[in-house]
Amino acid sequence: FLIEIQGEELVVKHYLNDGRQSAFEFKGKSAGAIYKKIINENLVSRLDHAAYLGQELARAEECLKTKKEYIQEGS
Repeated sequence: FLIEIQGEELVVKHYLNDGRQSAFEFKGKSAGAIYKKIINENLVSRLDHAAYLGQELARAEECLKTKKEYIQEGS
């Protein structure tokens, strides 16, 4: 997953294991809403990935709210 802030929204792009971007892209202002959409699509299969994604979405949402730059950890 690649998490970015674009304008006034969080944008999450899903990538396949071979590095190609999949058709899944999620947008919104709430980390929780985006996370629920990702879970509903069954795109997270490992608990460590789920925890990382939740943590990064929360950080990105905070940066969106405070107008700070967001740089994804581990990207």
